[in-house]
Amino acid sequence: MITENDLYQIKYRRMAHNMSVSGAAVIAFGAWSILRSILYFIFHHIDFITVFDKESAKMLETLGNHIYGALNAAILLFFVAFLVIDLLLRYYVGRSAITDAKASKKKTVLYIILALIMGFGLVTDSVSDIVSHFSDDISEKIVYEVMTSAVIDLTSGFAFLELALSSIAARMYRKKLKAEGKMIHTD
Repeated sequence: MITENDLYQIKYRRMAHNMSVSGAAVIAFGAWSILRSILYFIFHHIDFITVFDKESAKMLETLGNHIYGALNAAILLFFVAFLVIDLLLRYYVGRSAITDAKASKKKTVLYIILALIMGFGLVTDSVSDIVSHFSDDISEKIVYEVMTSAVIDLTSGFAFLELALSSIAARMYRKKLKAEGKMIHTD
């Protein structure tokens, strides 16, 4: 007999809800990441070649402004392509979690692995950004910009980790409910 308030069912529903919310958050933070980067590129003129290697920049400037500008544009396009790939990965992870939470389609564990990798990467990167910028002597305006960005990235990292942990827990509760014959939804 299926009881409405079975402990495993309650925990499963809670984890499935967390998966859906975290999946939506991962997608939203991905869109924010693209928007933030585009706005940064619009408002800050970045000479990518100089950022990478000042000696090469001086050498390339002698070839002419057209080649120098074209190379800078190519590097910008590379970064935009990287941002699009990041957004697509976030979308895949978020949609997979939402689909898995509904138990309407069996999903692989690939999205959980990606969520763990991306979550740990964002959290450690954000923490290292915060620590390195406190040790540098930088202007107050840049500190606010860096701190805001780091806090958002940290939150995004925690959304990935919440998604992964909720997915793992939901799968365990789903397995227990199936074993007891109490699983309402099937994979």
